[in-house]
Amino acid sequence: MRTWTTAVDDDGWWRRRTDLQVDPDAEEPFARRPQPQLPAGQVRDSGELAEEALELLHTAQRTPAKPATPVEGRNDSQHVAVQLSSAGLVACTIDPEWAQRQEGSSISAALATALQRAIAKRPASTPIGSGADELIGDALATLTSLTSSPLHGGNR
Repeated sequence: MRTWTTAVDDDGWWRRRTDLQVDPDAEEPFARRPQPQLPAGQVRDSGELAEEALELLHTAQRTPAKPATPVEGRNDSQHVAVQLSSAGLVACTIDPEWAQRQEGSSISAALATALQRAIAKRPASTPIGSGADELIGDALATLTSLTSSPLHGGNR
């Protein structure tokens, strides 16, 4: 077993891994992979950012959640209806007389159409103007700056 392990290690298997970019001539053989594009945001003081995040969370806790009114989607012929709420599927109705004259693929297509239309009517999960998206962008920008900048005297 030891001979096999040594042979595998000597063969440089780790250089062939697809999730690593290896440059054997570089000072650091494992080059960093490009980072994904983060949401736009500004670098801010981490204490100020934490306070604002906590305030947004407290506001969300204090605000009573209103049960979302179910939304309904129908197919073109109005024979299939799907109702959705924030919890998921509420109801699905199909006209039985219409369904008897249809093939399975037609019923499935009508269900898909009704479902797509119901999904399109659902309200956004985050209230517009809550500031959550901007706060997330700022938090990610701040975290990125903290992790990519060198330490200055042990403090960040």
